[in-house]
Amino acid sequence: MDWREKFENLRKKHAQVVKQRPLPAPTPVTTLQPEPINQADLRMKNFKEMLPKLSRNKGIIPNFITQTKIFTPTQKGRRKFFKEWQSIQSYNTNIEILQRGEQLNQLDLTGWLMLIKFANHKDMIAAFTRYEFLKAMRKSDSSRDYKWLRSFLNRISFTQFSIKMYENNRWIKYTGSLASEDLESDDGKHIVKLSKPLAALLGFDNWSLINLEQRLALKQREWAQAFHAYLSTNTCTKNGLWWKKEILWQTWGREYQDQKNFLKLFKRRVLKPLYEIGFLTKIDEKKSAIGLWWKK
Repeated sequence: MDWREKFENLRKKHAQVVKQRPLPAPTPVTTLQPEPINQADLRMKNFKEMLPKLSRNKGIIPNFITQTKIFTPTQKGRRKFFKEWQSIQSYNTNIEILQRGEQLNQLDLTGWLMLIKFANHKDMIAAFTRYEFLKAMRKSDSSRDYKWLRSFLNRISFTQFSIKMYENNRWIKYTGSLASEDLESDDGKHIVKLSKPLAALLGFDNWSLINLEQRLALKQREWAQAFHAYLSTNTCTKNGLWWKKEILWQTWGREYQDQKNFLKLFKRRVLKPLYEIGFLTKIDEKKSAIGLWWKK
């Protein structure tokens, strides 16, 4: 038997074995399930889509800002400095905030909101000239105002926050600054990197519209600016928002020992300016409560 016959016999034998071998079980078909939606990514997407739709005089403000004392109204030269993590008062029991660094005030909040307005909605980077930013803030392109701009950018990049939010027995926490990096050139151009994780944490459904023109019209009235921001994150109903004078005093004037004195100052320094700029449309005062109506 030559090699050809041997090869043919082996081929036939192998073919017979293969024929008798049971077929393998069919591979079960797996139906691909869609991946669960990442809520942070979804909020970031919605946030980015909203930025370019803002009108010239509108900005957006995180709701939690007005539920905490991150941007506390301060008198000139009265900023505090926290060397270690310091607990920040929050009126929302679902939010815990720690801060380390320099205290931020309402002017810093206006600057941060303006940075958000300048930001590119794709990468959360704000690019502007010194003149453009100072003009938007209703400041002049002077050495004094440039010094303020430089100190403002230093503050929001240096000051650190730990923001922890609870929802449905779960929590999510952001740790970092409001604007982590900035680049400045000698011709007055700035590039500022805002916090992407913070924007993703808050998202579209945790932001509200705010009228920046009205806020700027209040100038240095930080108390009025804080209350304007608070009302901007709330919806005015047909019946208005009624505050018991006792609650209003405890919430917005704890440093005042006398309620009567607080109400007198609050009406003059807060309610009157907000009415004059057209934000408050009606103020109704009863014996123990004050009703407010406003238009965003």
